[in-house]
Amino acid sequence: MLATALEAEANAYIAELASQCDDMGRRLVVRNGYHQPRKAITAAGNG
Repeated sequence: MLATALEAEANAYIAELASQCDDMGRRLVVRNGYHQPRKAITAAGNG
């Protein structure tokens, strides 16, 4: 029950600030860990 309440509070906070963006048009408030993983390409190779 506590996890559900915290999830709802986090969702409300993110939704409230969703219109705030930086100079490049990227959102200032985002939630980490909810997108598909991406591959990183570095000088050492693919990650």
